[in-house]
Amino acid sequence: MKKTIYKALIALFAAGIISACGMPDPEVERTAVSALSGEWFIQYEYEDPPGSGTFVNPGWGHYKIITSNTAANIATEMLVDDHSAWGIKFKVAVSDMNFSATAADELLDGEFPVTVTNGVVIKDGGKSRSGVVTDSISYEFVQPDLDPTLYRVIGHKRTGFLEDEF
Repeated sequence: MKKTIYKALIALFAAGIISACGMPDPEVERTAVSALSGEWFIQYEYEDPPGSGTFVNPGWGHYKIITSNTAANIATEMLVDDHSAWGIKFKVAVSDMNFSATAADELLDGEFPVTVTNGVVIKDGGKSRSGVVTDSISYEFVQPDLDPTLYRVIGHKRTGFLEDEF
């Protein structure tokens, strides 16, 4: 009796292995803005004097922001989530690897609109803390109803290596 049960179990196990091997690999899909999406280590600079085009790094350190697709998942818009640093989240218009926004709603508290200019992601355009080549990001933004100062964000994509963390 035991031999019959063991044979039946072995036959079922073998049938399971054989049928599992025939399954195709799933197709991996990406979001519409996957080339621009990710976690970024950034620094802030501000324009001084105003209107000069000269930016000063105040030495505030590094912060993490996230860029991602919107719920619509279309190639012409992206979310920039800067809530852990500046405290804002907004939607930008995307064209290739460039992005911008004019008086975009601030999505966390909705209080002060955000204008973004000169936004760009450059593939392999940056280096991490340890020297690993990674993507770079930069953009300028202002919240004129809150502060007329023009700020610039510059940074690189997070690699995930411990030696690159801030």
